[in-house]
Amino acid sequence: MAQKYYDFDLQIEPAGEKYRIRLLNAPTGQATGEFVLPFTDAEVSNFLSRIGQVRRSMRRVDAPELGAAKEFGGRLFSAIFSGEMVAQLRGSLDQAISNDRGLRIRLRLTDVPALADLPWEFLYDTHLNQFLTTSSETPLVRFLDLPQRIVPLRVALPLRVLVVIAGPRNLKRLDAQGEWERLQEALGELIRGGQIVLEQLPAATLDALRLRARGTPFHILHFIGHGGFDVAAQDGVLQFEDENGMSHPVRGELLGMQLHDHRSLRLAVLNACEGARSSRQDSFSGVAQSLVQQRVPAVIAMQFEISDAAAKVFAQEFYRAVAEGNPVDFALSESRKALFNEEFGQEWATPVLYMRSQEGVLFELEPAAAPVLDTQLANRERTKAERATRAEKDRAAREAADAARQAAEKKESERLAQEKAEADRLAAAASAEQAERAQKERVAREAAEAQRQAAEKKEREQLAREKAEMERLAAVVTRRKGLPTPLLPEENPRRNWRWVFLPAALLFLSLAIWYFRGDFSKSDESHPPQTNHTSGGAVAPQDKIGGAETRQTEENPVKAPPLVGGTVPSPANNAKTGEAEVAKRNLFTELIPGKPPVAAPVAMRIIEPANVERAKLVERVEPVYPPQARQARVTGTVQLHAIIAKDGTVRNLGVKSGPPLLTQAALDAVKHWRYWPTFQNGNLVEVETTIEVPFSLPDSGNPVTAVTAPPAAPTPAADATAKPPATTDHPAPVIAAAAPTVPCTLGKVEFNEQGSRLIVSAQYSYRGSSALDTIAISGIALNKNNQRVAGLTLTESTLRAASGTGLFSIESHPSLNRKGEQGEFVLVTVLVKATNVILCSETVPYRREW
Repeated sequence: MAQKYYDFDLQIEPAGEKYRIRLLNAPTGQATGEFVLPFTDAEVSNFLSRIGQVRRSMRRVDAPELGAAKEFGGRLFSAIFSGEMVAQLRGSLDQAISNDRGLRIRLRLTDVPALADLPWEFLYDTHLNQFLTTSSETPLVRFLDLPQRIVPLRVALPLRVLVVIAGPRNLKRLDAQGEWERLQEALGELIRGGQIVLEQLPAATLDALRLRARGTPFHILHFIGHGGFDVAAQDGVLQFEDENGMSHPVRGELLGMQLHDHRSLRLAVLNACEGARSSRQDSFSGVAQSLVQQRVPAVIAMQFEISDAAAKVFAQEFYRAVAEGNPVDFALSESRKALFNEEFGQEWATPVLYMRSQEGVLFELEPAAAPVLDTQLANRERTKAERATRAEKDRAAREAADAARQAAEKKESERLAQEKAEADRLAAAASAEQAERAQKERVAREAAEAQRQAAEKKEREQLAREKAEMERLAAVVTRRKGLPTPLLPEENPRRNWRWVFLPAALLFLSLAIWYFRGDFSKSDESHPPQTNHTSGGAVAPQDKIGGAETRQTEENPVKAPPLVGGTVPSPANNAKTGEAEVAKRNLFTELIPGKPPVAAPVAMRIIEPANVERAKLVERVEPVYPPQARQARVTGTVQLHAIIAKDGTVRNLGVKSGPPLLTQAALDAVKHWRYWPTFQNGNLVEVETTIEVPFSLPDSGNPVTAVTAPPAAPTPAADATAKPPATTDHPAPVIAAAAPTVPCTLGKVEFNEQGSRLIVSAQYSYRGSSALDTIAISGIALNKNNQRVAGLTLTESTLRAASGTGLFSIESHPSLNRKGEQGEFVLVTVLVKATNVILCSETVPYRREW
């Protein structure tokens, strides 16, 4: 005979920071009291983490976990049943026992969802030394009072149990076959007795469950698998499978809607983790609560993880009591008794019962006519077939996965091969380019060597002429002193009669110079000698030779007089030429009686603050206007510090001032310039000077080259530098700058604003030889002075085809928005990514507040 119960309804309501507990219905009447939660959240969490562990080293009933459970349950019991409430409980329990009934304690927690997750199953009466839920006389249920009343289902045995075993491949492995076999073993006696029929859902998918619910009625849904709680959705979930065997989380509300119309379903058993968990804001947010709300009379869920052995004992005792026609809360209490031993520890408190049935009786059973052995055999055969089908699907899935893996490996190997081939091609191209560059350098070296040899040959010829002239002058001096000397080859009348008059002409010219110098020197005898501040002695009187004044002081060095015969030394000679010049001047002074040779001071380097005179520039290489500076309209003058060596070359170049974009072009050009050598007192000297290279842009669209400023007037400090002769033997060459070959062109440019970002599209055509992945198109924002706008973020786009439209963007820095800096132009460029060398560019007008 089924157990009957009196109801003891306890409703907990919020009352400010505390709670109010009301006894709505009891055999002894009604009552009201105050409830204060005796634990902090931390204490509850510590207790659940200690009790909720499944496998422990100690499995005794008197283990420390049992003491902790009694302490926790005792404090919770005292908070609920105090004062009048405990008196009502004792009186109601005595009355129930007197009438051979039990006392069902129904907790109504709908208004306090924050208390729903408390383990109420541990309520412990210290006076009776008993957990209330381990006695079938005082079962505890979490009652959800819903408006639609549920009546027991009249059914003939056997009870049909639909088993769903979900083991998604991407979650913790679940032995589905082992779970099925353990459940069959636990209920084997009931199955053989015709009280229970087990049916496994072929596929653990939501669609398979929905289709099965339209077929033969089943009375109990038994789910075995993984569960959880979706924090974002604040709802519990059960992990079903999808068509590929992967996890498919199903919320309780969705599962309840699928089972809502299956009216024969009276009980759901959820053997899954956190199946009983709900939100602290919504009492119906858990899976069990949602199923009860969707008209399932009773749901048993697990508030902790349950071991396989405990699940087997629970199923065996619970289903036996249900098949005997007992109320569901009575059956759950009987299963708790079976689990309350040293083997299972505190797992007796793991199941939680949610119920909306008033009486707890789910089925009005009719005796079975006979055992349904044929049905069991059919189920067994169907199970075997389904197992074979599942194995075939698994094999096909493994084969498909292997094929996909092999295809991916093949694709990866092909990609690596292509990358290696491309790398080899680039290496070969680089080697060819390097060989071509080496060939050009070799040709350039050979040309330079040939030019040097030609210059040396010319210099040797000049020295030979100078030597011949010195020999001729020596012969004249010898004859002047009356010494016998052979005739020079040129003076032999038999060889060349025209040179007979040359000695006479030279003698006549010397006598004339001597005569006039003697007269002038007499007129200077009246001048007193001057003091030489350097040597401390007397300064020699001024000499006037050929109309050129000389003074032997360091402040005004002696000027070299012209030589007899009008021969002038070439300024292109080296230091040896200067020595020859001194020797010639000494020879010349010997032609004048009473005048000793002059010993001129030697200065190794003179400082010339002004520019070297334009007339002294022999060879000039025009600077090439940098494309980036030309597009940005950068102009100005670059001042270079330089030393002009004795041979006229430019050395030790350094930048003193000038626009940064123009300095390198000026350095590259000036280092190839050549000047006339500079003499001081007949000696070659170096000149330390400043060279200015101005850069300007014409208004027309003609090609732009740099121009040179007009020469500055020589300063007094430069008077000691001998001026080069006005001769046409060595005219200064004019070297034109070669126009660079442009490997690309730009076409139509369009702008599109997106907030602080400017998207630019530009049509281009590239004809260069470099690979496209090394070429990019980009832009630079310029202000009205054609200066770059600082603080902008620029992007570039790699060319993908030889012609087309390239995109890049210019994005302003947030701080510039407050400054209101204006842009006037965008310099669109095609450049080499590795070196930022601009190949072609175009300045496009565009005004914007950056």
